[in-house]
Amino acid sequence: MAIAITPSDTGAQIRIDGEFNIYTAAESRDLLLEALNAHPAVAVDVEAVEEIDTSGIQLLLMLQKEATRTHKAFSLSALSPAIQEVATLLNLTELNGASAAETQA
Repeated sequence: MAIAITPSDTGAQIRIDGEFNIYTAAESRDLLLEALNAHPAVAVDVEAVEEIDTSGIQLLLMLQKEATRTHKAFSLSALSPAIQEVATLLNLTELNGASAAETQA
């Protein structure tokens, strides 16, 4: 698993590649929250996520909820087939519909 964070004037682009699961959850959580706290907006690209489990899904939902709570813009784009499959299986419309959505309270 790799997480690349590219800061810009308006926020940060976060790209997650590879496995996003229980084995990478602890290190991912801190890094993702740090990026969210440091920028007014985050755009998360998950197109290259090859494997995800409920821990990875929980991290994406937590990041989305934390962005809303802290009044930061959040977008999730380019859902990989692995994420689409799990989101559909779990009936998580907030992930399926997040590809073009931005959340800001």
